[in-house]
Amino acid sequence: MAFLAIYYWVSSNLLSNAYLRIEWYASKVYTFRVGEGLEITNLLSTIGAFTMGISMLFFFYNLYKTHRKGEKVGNDPWGGRTLEWTVASPSPEQTFSPMPVVEEMDPFWYAKLRNERIKTTKEHRASPISRNSILPFLMTITLGLMSFCMIYKWYVPAIIFGAGVFTFFIIRAFHDERAKHYGKEQTEDE
Repeated sequence: MAFLAIYYWVSSNLLSNAYLRIEWYASKVYTFRVGEGLEITNLLSTIGAFTMGISMLFFFYNLYKTHRKGEKVGNDPWGGRTLEWTVASPSPEQTFSPMPVVEEMDPFWYAKLRNERIKTTKEHRASPISRNSILPFLMTITLGLMSFCMIYKWYVPAIIFGAGVFTFFIIRAFHDERAKHYGKEQTEDE
């Protein structure tokens, strides 16, 4: 775990060197005249690039070590506070079954402090279910096309695709996908 922390620390702290290259350097230039004031930034950027490359060695060593050791972790390897740490990994389709009762902020954390099991209930509203639907796919494609049009400043098609995304959002918001599976009376009571 320490190797992963070293990798993230080194790579995130030295990403500012990429900013130096983008902000001050001309594209595809490998030499600079003396006196342009770029010697120090070039040296810092070069050191940063090599350090980021070396940090990748820590990352790959951690991958190798983790794969080789084969030790499986439990549901809560980090000592988390929130409810998602109570779920098995990989998570089942019905994530919280039975449903935990939330009576205070961070109920999982406080249950751990008191050495108790978290309170659960079987009486809860219907949970969302996974259902095959073409709408999320259409929304993704339309949003991608809108973004592509915005990149090239094609504003009229971008507005049309944006209206399409908005339309798909509205259709998705007013279409109750649970009614067919849970019954109309259960979804109307909510």
